[in-house]
Amino acid sequence: MSLFSPNELLEGAKTLMLDGREPQTEEDWVKVVNFFAHNIAPGQEVSGCIVLKALFKIPLDEMYIADIAKYQRDLKQRRGE
Repeated sequence: MSLFSPNELLEGAKTLMLDGREPQTEEDWVKVVNFFAHNIAPGQEVSGCIVLKALFKIPLDEMYIADIAKYQRDLKQRRGE
C-alpha cells in the first residue's frame, strides 16, 4: 500500500493529466478530480475528493465532484481493483 500526501496527488495529476501545468479551466479540474478519485483508497473516493475540493479550492460543485468520485469507485469495482 502506498500513501500519498494531497500535494503529491495534485502534482501527480498535473504531471499525468495536464502535462505539468496548473489546472485553469473546468475541464482541467475535472481531469484532476478523476485522477484523485482513481487514486484514493477504496471506499473513500467521495469523502476524500470532497476534502480535496476544500483543500485546493476546486471550483466545481460538490455534487459534481461526488458524481465523478462515484463513477471512479464503480469503475474500479468493475475492474476488480
